[in-house]
Amino acid sequence: MAATNKVNQGKEKDFDTIIPRFTYCDMEEPVRKEIVDTCRDAYQRQYQGEFKYFKDMAQHIKKTLD
Repeated sequence: MAATNKVNQGKEKDFDTIIPRFTYCDMEEPVRKEIVDTCRDAYQRQYQGEFKYFKDMAQHIKKTLD
């Protein structure tokens, strides 16, 4: 039986549809939106091959938010 359930292989990922789950957050909405957008940007860069390790993503997020 051939593998028929291939998930998003060869398709471009839509990073705007990734919705984080919050259980508790005491940040204002504009700050939360900026942080989520920064994390999406880091994830997109990792997906495109610009970042190789999660450490690189974390450094990008920290540098951007500082």
